[in-house]
Amino acid sequence: MKKAEHSFLTLTICVVAAMFIGLTVLACGKTTGTDLSSQPKTLTINNTTIYDLTDLHFICNNDSSSNEELSLVKAGSSETVELPRSSVYSIHVSGKAANGTSFSNTFSGTIDNSSSVTISLDDSANLSVIANIAD
Repeated sequence: MKKAEHSFLTLTICVVAAMFIGLTVLACGKTTGTDLSSQPKTLTINNTTIYDLTDLHFICNNDSSSNEELSLVKAGSSETVELPRSSVYSIHVSGKAANGTSFSNTFSGTIDNSSSVTISLDDSANLSVIANIAD
């Protein structure tokens, strides 16, 4: 084989290999067609108080049939709750602290897997419920 033919053959093999690798990368990076908006969302509950939190309820979109519950979030810890709907635009959070104090708040906005609710004590030792959920 002449040197020019050898170079052309090597170049052709390299181009075909590059095309194959490129198509493989495209196929692997391609979405599977799963609509992620229909997947359940996970909400993180952060308890920064000195009290265990009990009997937590999460009502989505003012629909009491969408009530999710957590029985306990220990003092200083976090838990997650899976929300039943994919398009949650409001959530009502309520519960009790181990000292008998109740808390609740309603949040509206985009709720996704990075959303969280934090229960804390304010300067007057009152329970406060805040979230990183914004309209």
